[in-house]
Amino acid sequence: MGLVTGLLTLPIAPVRAVVWLGEVVQAQVDTQTRDPAAMRRQVEEIEERERAGELSPEDARQQEQAVLDRAVVPAEED
Repeated sequence: MGLVTGLLTLPIAPVRAVVWLGEVVQAQVDTQTRDPAAMRRQVEEIEERERAGELSPEDARQQEQAVLDRAVVPAEED
């Protein structure tokens, strides 16, 4: 980036920084939600809640399916 371009785009630098930060946060969230170990923990937590009687078998099945669906749906790309 040249000096003139840098000076002319300086007023929008905060906006670019917020956009960049949002992209970084989104990438981190995608990584964590699609992490196999995290998904396994979520499924185990659902199973534990079902055993404890907090969830009906149907609710547990739906929640487990939602976790598994994240594993097979490709992440959106920009």
